[in-house]
Amino acid sequence: MQETEMKLANVKKSAKTGEKVATVMLIFCIVAFVITLVSGIVIFSMGSKFDEKVGDKEEFEEKLDDEDGARWFSISVGDITEWHSDVDFIQDQIDDHPLSFGLGTYLIIISGACLVLCVVLTLIKQTFGLLVVEDSPFTDKVRKKVLTTMIVLSVLAAMMLGFGIGAIGALLTWLVYTILDYGKTLQVLSDETL
Repeated sequence: MQETEMKLANVKKSAKTGEKVATVMLIFCIVAFVITLVSGIVIFSMGSKFDEKVGDKEEFEEKLDDEDGARWFSISVGDITEWHSDVDFIQDQIDDHPLSFGLGTYLIIISGACLVLCVVLTLIKQTFGLLVVEDSPFTDKVRKKVLTTMIVLSVLAAMMLGFGIGAIGALLTWLVYTILDYGKTLQVLSDETL
């Protein structure tokens, strides 16, 4: 009995650590979301003023290089001059200030990816938190939360990385479900023998 309590305490300790790590990562993603969204909106709203300040595309890329020729970071939005939209307003924006439009759009898209990461990390944090407060890692609440989190991750993997990765995620979800179901059965049998 004492060994079981020690193992459960270790699971709860591990879950607390996982919750803290997920919280730190969530805070980082929230900051990244805010920075990229605000930067994208500011650059996008600057319009032609931004393009005038940075010059043409080649000058802008040169400004990103340091004295050794190494890139600080790489921003690739394709050839902005070849972007086209059937919506006249958007095409006017592309023609008037392509750098501002391209970089602003890029940063806003990155902020969307950061927002998706925030949602996923919130689910993971909640799952760890539930493991901390529940009496057993095999309760119905824990099983549902773990499965929900893994299904969301599998769907996102399929959407972002391809169907094959999503299928592997679905198989892993099935594996975890099977293990949790077996663990619940063992938990019920263990509780009945006490």
